Parts: sequence; C-alpha cells; structure tokens
Amino acid sequence: MLQNCHFHHLLSDPTRVSIIELLMSGEARTAGEIARILKLAPNQLSHYLKLLCEQEIIKLQPMGKFRVYSIASDSVAEQLEAMAVLAHSAKIHAYHIDPELQACRSCYQHLAGKLGVQFFASLIQNHWLEWREAELHLTQEGFKHFRNLGIPEEVVKTVPLKYCIDFSERRHHLAGKLGITLLHYFVQEKWLVRRQKPRVLYLTPLGKKQFAEHFKLNLEDSTHANT
Repeated sequence: MLQNCHFHHLLSDPTRVSIIELLMSGEARTAGEIARILKLAPNQLSHYLKLLCEQEIIKLQPMGKFRVYSIASDSVAEQLEAMAVLAHSAKIHAYHIDPELQACRSCYQHLAGKLGVQFFASLIQNHWLEWREAELHLTQEGFKHFRNLGIPEEVVKTVPLKYCIDFSERRHHLAGKLGITLLHYFVQEKWLVRRQKPRVLYLTPLGKKQFAEHFKLNLEDSTHANT
C-alpha cells in the first residue's frame, strides 16, 4: 500500500514517473526494453528499478527465459491512477500529460483518456450501466448488449463493476474485468490500434463506425488521434 507521505517524493522525479507511466500500460517489460524506450543508460535505470521494487510499486518476475518488470498489483495500479488525479490537479512539475495520452490511452489494461470517459458516459446514458447506492452495476439491457458482442458471461456477471477516476479528465472510466475485456476486444477488432508510443491508443476509421453502431457514440468530430 502506497503511503501519502511518499506521494510528492514519488512523482517529483521525471524518470520515476516515466517508468511508472510505461508500465501502467499493463504490459510487462524487460530492463532492456525499458532502457531502450525511455533512452536511459542501464546503470541509471537499474538504480530506479531497484528503488521502485523496494517501494513495492513495481515487481520483477520471470517470464520464460526473461525477467520482466510490471506494476506490483491491481491495487497499486488503482492507487497510482488516483495519485495521478491529484498530481494533475496540483500541477506537480514532473507529472505532465502528453496530448495523445490525454486523448486515448490504456490505463492498466482498460480504456482511459477522453475516449474512455466518453465511452463510460455513453454506457450510463444508454442505460447499459447504472448506479445503485454508489455502486456500478450492469442493467439487463447492458447484459444482453455485451453478450451479443461476445463478451463472456462470467465477465458481465461480475458485480459490482469497477471504475476509475480518470487522472486527465477527472471523470469516470470503466475498469475491472469488464474494462480489461472490452479494451482487449477493441484492439483485437482493430477499433483501436497501438503504435510505438507507450500507452497511447489510436482510433481507427473502423473504430469510429463501430463505436457509433454498437455504443451510440458519435466520434466523427473527435479530436482523438486517428490512423
């Protein structure tokens, strides 16, 4: 569990923030991949990785013949996203937001940014999700809608659903099993694509059409980055 006293210290260093941002995509990375993407010297990176492991923010684990780093747990990822909300609000110097990340990104394997909060709002407006005593639940219409898309029954039956406060938009986006499954679906179906920039997702022309058809989300005048 991250302590509040570590908050400013954690986000005061641009290199620490860059490593965390990279791993918040949900993808595990080797030290070599992290060094290459962030353009860091191996000995410099080693110091930061050791520090973040000691603080239990990231973890090192074997993956086949490699050893990879990832965010320590789902709960740590949720805390980091919540901290980012505060950092963005307080305009902490080291924590700035790339315009493409703000438009559309992955937040520990679920959809975030402007598109993420628009998508969440459409689910509420179309009565596929609803609030019940401060908890988020799927409606009967929502259950049928997601099952028709091919989302597994065990995922849509998860209650209550999880959500995050989006750090750049400061509104809700969908999280948990349903959020992760939907983002995987959007990428698999090429509604969204990844390129070289970590965490950034790009909306495709097909994605615009399918979000409109399946989720009544009009993105024709969207400012999200396109392919």
